[in-house]
Amino acid sequence: MTTLSTLNKFKKDGTKFTCLTCYDAMFARMMDKAQIDTILIGDSLGMVVQGHDSTLPVSVDDMAYHTANIARSNKHALILADLPFMSYVTLPEAVANSRKLMQAGAHVIKIEGGSELCDLVTTLAQAGTPTCVHLGLTPQSVNVFGGYKIQGRGDAADPGTGGARGRPRPPSIPTVCAMTMTMQRTEAAVTATDLVKVYGSGDTTVRALDHVTITFPRGRFTAIMGPSGSGKSTLMHCAAGLDTVTS
Repeated sequence: MTTLSTLNKFKKDGTKFTCLTCYDAMFARMMDKAQIDTILIGDSLGMVVQGHDSTLPVSVDDMAYHTANIARSNKHALILADLPFMSYVTLPEAVANSRKLMQAGAHVIKIEGGSELCDLVTTLAQAGTPTCVHLGLTPQSVNVFGGYKIQGRGDAADPGTGGARGRPRPPSIPTVCAMTMTMQRTEAAVTATDLVKVYGSGDTTVRALDHVTITFPRGRFTAIMGPSGSGKSTLMHCAAGLDTVTS
């Protein structure tokens, strides 16, 4: 079983580890068989599974439902679960909603933001709940930033303070995002050509896949790596036939 101690040892030893997004028991069983180290249950399920054009409609009950489904099929991975939009604005809300996800089967709670979350992270840690703080593309802030824009890059960047360094960042778990597919034979199992997948319209349009061409060979471990919001989960679902492409 992967734990925070396992990840700390990986970091100390310079060992890479796998992290996959998962929304259901079927994929959780596949990931357990492949011995994936960490599983992220993302509020992106609002777009990938529920068909919304953003993550904002996702509720804590939605996240708890999917977390419980995945936890029942998982024996190996550390499970991270997103607290969804407006579910951790106040400390009492954050504690209550984190408890719900942890009781559903999460091992770590993931939240979006920067140094403004320090007090929240400390409170949750004192209550026995570890957190992973998401500094990159933050979909829950789509209306604040006027679209899906990368945040948190550079030494001085901090979405919570506009770049101020006066307060330490909250602790976070280093993750590597990847998609794996385990095959049986040597020829191509799946070939995708010039895939396009678009969510939403107008100013909130998200082009999750932009003319992607890829082949998954049989009998090989295939990892697709990239930052949050780069389309890994969308590609997985489209390649598996669980979602349709735009073109």
